[in-house]
Amino acid sequence: MKLHVEIYKTDTGFCAHSPEVPGCVAAGSDLQETEQLIAEALMLHLNLRKLLRLDFQICA
Repeated sequence: MKLHVEIYKTDTGFCAHSPEVPGCVAAGSDLQETEQLIAEALMLHLNLRKLLRLDFQICA
């Protein structure tokens, strides 16, 4: 599954979120850290939904 991720520069580093997964966000001090953190957050979020057998609906 591919998800769209948006990354923004902030005053203190970067923040990221996926519009298709509301509430799943990450922030880091540099771009590489932020990319790693959002990838981990999305993986954990989706794995938890699968474990709990919750339907996953991508927001459009």
